[in-house]
Amino acid sequence: RDLHQKRAGMVQCGAKRLGLSIIHASAGDAAVYDASLGSFDRVLCDVPCSAMGVVKKQPDVLLNRNENDISALKKVQYSILDNAKNYVKSGGLLVYSTCTIFKEENDDNVEEFLKNNNDFENYPSEFDGQYLPCDTHDGFFIRRLRRK
Repeated sequence: RDLHQKRAGMVQCGAKRLGLSIIHASAGDAAVYDASLGSFDRVLCDVPCSAMGVVKKQPDVLLNRNENDISALKKVQYSILDNAKNYVKSGGLLVYSTCTIFKEENDDNVEEFLKNNNDFENYPSEFDGQYLPCDTHDGFFIRRLRRK
C-alpha cells in the first residue's frame, strides 16, 4: 500500500520486471486496516521517513527537514507498523525498514512496537540492523519481527 497510486504503480512495475507475481501493490493508507487484503506469511513495512540515509543522493533533504518533521514521521511510521501486524499470519514475518539513520525512527519505533505487542518478537537475520551510508550503499535500517 502507498498513499500515491503512482508509487504503487512503480512497485508493481518493478515486481513485474523482476518476474515476481506474488507482489500486489495498490494505493491506500497503510495505517488503516483493510480486511479485504487478507493475511500473509510476510509483510514489508518500508515506511516514509526523514531520508537521512540518502542525503548523498538527495542533499536537499537537509534543507527540508526539522525536528518537528521527525516527530511527526515517527508517529506515521508507528501507525503503519502497528496496522501491518493485522496482516501477519501466526508464525509470519513482519519486516520494518527505513532509509534513515535516526534511532527515533528505527530502534525506538521497533522497541515500542514490541513492548505493546507481546505476540511479536525479534527474529533477527544476518541483515538486520542499522547501516550507515558509505561508498557502496545508502544508509538504511531493517528489522525482522515474527508473530509468535
